[in-house]
Amino acid sequence: MTNSGYPYRVRLHGGRNVHAARDVNGGPDRTTACGYYLPAESRDHGVTPIADVECQACLREMRRGNQP
Repeated sequence: MTNSGYPYRVRLHGGRNVHAARDVNGGPDRTTACGYYLPAESRDHGVTPIADVECQACLREMRRGNQP
């Protein structure tokens, strides 16, 4: 599922699922569709942008069309 509102894919530090993410106000910080805030200095792991989103909460939000 693609959603231009969440173009990035991240795996949280120590996490198993791939989350959909977007920039916050055009800056280096990011937030996931399911509500995690990722400051630029956080230890999240970027994943290839074509990776499938595995987080069920992110998928629900993306289906609802909740865009930034």
